[in-house]
Amino acid sequence: MSSNQIQLSKFELIRNEVLLEILEYFSSYDIFQTFYYLNKRYNALLFSLYLRMGLLNISKKSFDYYDYYIFSLVAKHIISFRREDKFVRLLYQILLSYFISIKYLTIYNIHIESCQSIVLQLNKSRQLIYLNL
Repeated sequence: MSSNQIQLSKFELIRNEVLLEILEYFSSYDIFQTFYYLNKRYNALLFSLYLRMGLLNISKKSFDYYDYYIFSLVAKHIISFRREDKFVRLLYQILLSYFISIKYLTIYNIHIESCQSIVLQLNKSRQLIYLNL
């Protein structure tokens, strides 16, 4: 093989439509951990998805990774969001104006300050049809 040839895995030959069907079986967290930064095609595909994001029962390290690297990049693509106020950061992170596509929002074990912050922002979320705090 010459140095100009690129070797592709069989997985990279899968059409986007089929890959999207496969990704339906993974959590958004696992999708980004696995596919983000692999190549430009996967990055573009990930940012075209409307996500159902659940950040429940994950370690603090995983939570920090997701918050630091991924969350700000995908907020506008999230249609469903479930998480805990476990690490007492929700108050500073939930800005509903970033969630332009959100329809369903569920937050468990929420602290009163976070709850007040979210309620004050409800008028910014035009798509929201379900809220569970």
